[in-house]
Amino acid sequence: MTLDCIESVINTTEGLDVGITVVDNASTDDTIVEVIKRFPKVKIVSNESNLGYAAAVNAGAKANNSEYSIISNNDVIYLGGSIEKLVNYLRENPGTAVTGPQQMYLDGCWEYSHGRLPGIVLGLKNLFLITSIQQNWQRLKWKKKNAGMKPKNTQYIDGAVMAIRKDVFDSLNGFDEDYFFYTEEADFCKRVRDKGLKVKFIPDAVVTHIRGGSSARMGYDERKVQAFIKSKFIYCDKHFSSVRTRIYASLEIVHNYSMILMWKLINLFFTKGKKPYIQSKINVYKVIAKTWKNVFAKYLNKEIFEEK
Repeated sequence: MTLDCIESVINTTEGLDVGITVVDNASTDDTIVEVIKRFPKVKIVSNESNLGYAAAVNAGAKANNSEYSIISNNDVIYLGGSIEKLVNYLRENPGTAVTGPQQMYLDGCWEYSHGRLPGIVLGLKNLFLITSIQQNWQRLKWKKKNAGMKPKNTQYIDGAVMAIRKDVFDSLNGFDEDYFFYTEEADFCKRVRDKGLKVKFIPDAVVTHIRGGSSARMGYDERKVQAFIKSKFIYCDKHFSSVRTRIYASLEIVHNYSMILMWKLINLFFTKGKKPYIQSKINVYKVIAKTWKNVFAKYLNKEIFEEK
């Protein structure tokens, strides 16, 4: 995937002054050897151990002096004009520090690319299905390839692809390395917005995000779900009071248990052909609800931040 990602950057940035840096978090395959062989101009930064995504991003940023940086997962394929559109918006709008593209899956379907930061408002929107309704509306608009959509303010950009003004990145000391994986981009965007700068979603900049490279879709993998939810508590501990954190976590727990109930009710009205899909939904929400509850208990017992 790394090789395909690099090739897509090269193929879509002809005529632009672009440098590529690959950060290797102590990988055990021969990807870096192949990168050196096929793309000798690519800069390699090698870490002796897996320091996590935030630390890898910071290491890559320190190796470059560019005015703008694209932070990218290795399972992203850049489409024509996507990088140029992200960077041009930053260049033309000095009040904006972060831009992000519309992501789509390998089959061309709409993919979640930006949204609201963790917190009570998000918890309420999840509980009352407002988030789901908004995402389904975005999915419908995507069938027309975001026709007529203009750049819009957003609270955070998904970390798979972020274009960042480098001076702002440096002034904020980059990503917070307390996050090993997940939510580090939300934390960074929160700090950008606290600085009075904007985060923008650029709908006509489009990339393919395979979501299967460094971390596949969470699915039933309770270990990854736990890491994801733990990162939310790290975020809350940094930015919220204990009371706000408890309210937000409680809302998420109630939301996920209510989704289990909803899908069980739906299951009563569908034929056998739909039941496997419905049961899979129930199982996913069971894992998420259980994990939110368990991690919340560790937070209340002050155990969560002692774990490595």
